[in-house]
Amino acid sequence: MATGLAFRVSASRCERTIFTSSEANQAMRFWHDLSHVRFGLTFSSDDEMELGILHLEMLRSEGFEPNSWEFRLLHADTLGQTLCRVELGHFPADQRRFATTAAFHSIDAAIKEVASEEAGARITGQHGGAAA
Repeated sequence: MATGLAFRVSASRCERTIFTSSEANQAMRFWHDLSHVRFGLTFSSDDEMELGILHLEMLRSEGFEPNSWEFRLLHADTLGQTLCRVELGHFPADQRRFATTAAFHSIDAAIKEVASEEAGARITGQHGGAAA
């Protein structure tokens, strides 16, 4: 549905992602957010999970198998970060590290790593969590 309004996408926290550049990350965000509109989905955690599954199905239809590096990274970037937000209340600050840990180990391990880093940051007085 065309409204004539600009479709804005956040440019914040684009430095440490799985994509090749901040611009590539913003392009992914644009496609992802526009897909919410296209499929009639909200930004609730349940709809984020549904859209993540749709993205992964699209990737698989292009020939990327679930054991491929690309599939595992997108899985971590979409479903994994949504689960992190549900569990911890925010997305990981270092999205690249989160996705790499999730791809090599598990999403649970990546969430535990973020939680552990935050506990250490509270002790030292630093904070790095990303806003939801």
